[in-house]
Amino acid sequence: MTGAYGGAYQVWLEKTQGVEAAESEPMRIGKLLEPAMMQEAARRWDNVVPGERVTMGIIAANLDASIVVGVTGSDDWEKQPLDFKTSGEAHDWGEDGSADVPEYVWVQLQTQMLACGADRGYVLLLLAARGFEFRQYEIPCDPEFCATIETIAADWWQKHIVEGIEPDAEDDDYANASTLLARRAPKAGAIVEWKREDKKLVNHWINAKKGIAALTAMEEAAKGRILAKMGDAETVELPGGLTLTRKLIKRKGYKVEPGEYWQLREKGIANDD
Repeated sequence: MTGAYGGAYQVWLEKTQGVEAAESEPMRIGKLLEPAMMQEAARRWDNVVPGERVTMGIIAANLDASIVVGVTGSDDWEKQPLDFKTSGEAHDWGEDGSADVPEYVWVQLQTQMLACGADRGYVLLLLAARGFEFRQYEIPCDPEFCATIETIAADWWQKHIVEGIEPDAEDDDYANASTLLARRAPKAGAIVEWKREDKKLVNHWINAKKGIAALTAMEEAAKGRILAKMGDAETVELPGGLTLTRKLIKRKGYKVEPGEYWQLREKGIANDD
C-alpha cells in the first residue's frame, strides 16, 4: 500500500487529513526529464499517450505514460502502463529488452497493471552509469501477485479508512516491496534452475549481509572507544563545529506476537562467477 509520494501512513494522511506530501528533489528532476522520456518512448513504441491517474475499485495508480493497444472503445482495447525511471546503478537493472528490473519497480508495475486491467507493462530507463543510455523492459502481469495486492489493499482500506484506525507511521511495511513479495508462498518441493548470470544476484545479497554484519561490528567498536574517551562528559566539541552528545535511551519491553516469515539461507561459497 503506497501513496503518490510515500507509504501507507502517507495514504492515510492524504485520505483522512488532506495532507499531501512535499515534492522531493528526485521527483522534481523526474518531472523535468518527462518531455525527453516521452519523446524517446514515442520513438520506441506506437500509440504512447501522456500519463494519467487510473483506478479499479480502491486500486489507483498514477501513470507516467501508457501504450494504447487495440482500437479505443473496442472489446480488446486496453492501456498498458509505461513507467519512466532514472538510475545511476547499472547492476540493479538487467539487459535492454529483458524483464529484469529491481523488485520495487516490479511491484509498482504489477499495481499499475492491476489498476489498468492490463496484461503487461513497460519501463523506460534512463541509465546514467557510464555516460547515458536508454533501456526498455517488458513486464508480464502476475495474476496471483495482483490478487495478493487486492487482498492487502482491501484489508488496509477497511481497517484504516473505513474504521478510521491510524496506522503506525514507523511500521510502514506495506510500502516495502520485499514484504509484498514474501507473501508469495512457494509450491512445496518446487525447484527452479537459474542461469550463471543469476548467481551475481545471490552473491550480491550474501556479500551485502556480510557487509552489514562487519559494518555493525565496526560501528559498535568505534562507538565504544568514543564513549570511553569521553569519560563523564556529555558533549564533545571538535574542530569545524562538529559536536557529539550522548544520551541514555531507555527502551520499553515489547511483547512479540506469534507470526511467520520466509527464511532465506545460502549454502556454498559466494563468488563473482
